[in-house]
Amino acid sequence: MTVLVIGPTFPIELLAAGLPLNGISWDPVSGVLFFNDDYDSDMQDRARAVFSTHDPTAETPDQMLADRIKLGMNVLANAKGVPVAVYALDAVSNANLTGIGNIVTLTGQFPGPSSTFDYPDINGATVTFPDIDSFKSFMTFYSGLLLDMNNTAAILNTGADAEWPSQDVTPT
Repeated sequence: MTVLVIGPTFPIELLAAGLPLNGISWDPVSGVLFFNDDYDSDMQDRARAVFSTHDPTAETPDQMLADRIKLGMNVLANAKGVPVAVYALDAVSNANLTGIGNIVTLTGQFPGPSSTFDYPDINGATVTFPDIDSFKSFMTFYSGLLLDMNNTAAILNTGADAEWPSQDVTPT
């Protein structure tokens, strides 16, 4: 097994240090840095300083996002009728809930002839949305959380600082 000396977060760390990615390359196994004329001696020293504190096992923002998505969205209180549960944030769940949300928005009712709507939580237990308004409130927080999480990963991928949003929510 090959052990990496330079891991996938190194480019992000360079950007965070104000260094461009043009003009530098590296061998991830040996840790040798290569510079072209775009990198002056000061930039080379700064890149070496970044390398000296680099953790090759650190997760990228995209890996952190994937880990957070696995945790789901935790609804802490039954506000606005949204059932207390942990809801899955994965792509399939997002597509399902977005599709249901589109039906609710277009027709003003849940799919099927019911005035309530049953949906599984992250563990497969059934939770019941008592009315359209509770589902709309839920979708506002659900969609907002996914958007905030993806935006945070995008910001972190540029090397800028950002805080992950809380996945514990109370719809209001």
